[in-house]
Amino acid sequence: MIDKKNLLLLGEEPLLNEWKSFCEMKGFDVVINFHSSQNIFLAIELSLCDVEKKKENLKFLRSLYKNTAILSSSITVTASEQLLWLDKETQLLGISALPTFLSGELIEIASPTNVTKKTWDVVQTFVLQIGKQFSVVQDRVGMVLPRIVCMLVNESFFALQEEIATPEAIDTAMKLGTNYPFGPIEWGEKIGYENVVAVLSALHRELGDDRYRISPLLRQVALEKRIKNTTNDE
Repeated sequence: MIDKKNLLLLGEEPLLNEWKSFCEMKGFDVVINFHSSQNIFLAIELSLCDVEKKKENLKFLRSLYKNTAILSSSITVTASEQLLWLDKETQLLGISALPTFLSGELIEIASPTNVTKKTWDVVQTFVLQIGKQFSVVQDRVGMVLPRIVCMLVNESFFALQEEIATPEAIDTAMKLGTNYPFGPIEWGEKIGYENVVAVLSALHRELGDDRYRISPLLRQVALEKRIKNTTNDE
């Protein structure tokens, strides 16, 4: 068991709130602001879309908590690249954090080469205490499940764009035909279309593969959602 349960969370909504609620339910004391006087056993950075904000969070985090292990979403930027923003002593592991993924049993972890056994012990204990299993994957943009799910959402929007089927028909076909927890349109909504676009953009930028070309309809819907959310916040 972890004696000190203060857990620091940073990042973007709705992912930040999802992790906060989940970890509190598992008995952790969650801190969502920087307090240098507090004893933090683990910090989790959950930014997906705003890479510059992620960089700022990690640098500030490192300046306050020099010996604290960090888990950082590494779907749109690899854990190794994030380490280039910091110093070589930083203990950082990447995780496949996207909205809805905490409902599954598995967390993907990407490990740069400098991670110590002490850090692994902290992370493994944490993962077990929140009732999850983990799988170590290569430190690549998109990781595994996020890449597959976002490609599925994207392909469903190409189908919509070509008027192959309605959103309801696509979701029903995939849920009944593959036993997915959500249909791809519904899943994209829950993940956040802006997040889906961010993952696909990172994959296309990294690999230059046409498989990751974003459906114009998906990009349009993501932009409309972003404008709506910005308007509601004003």
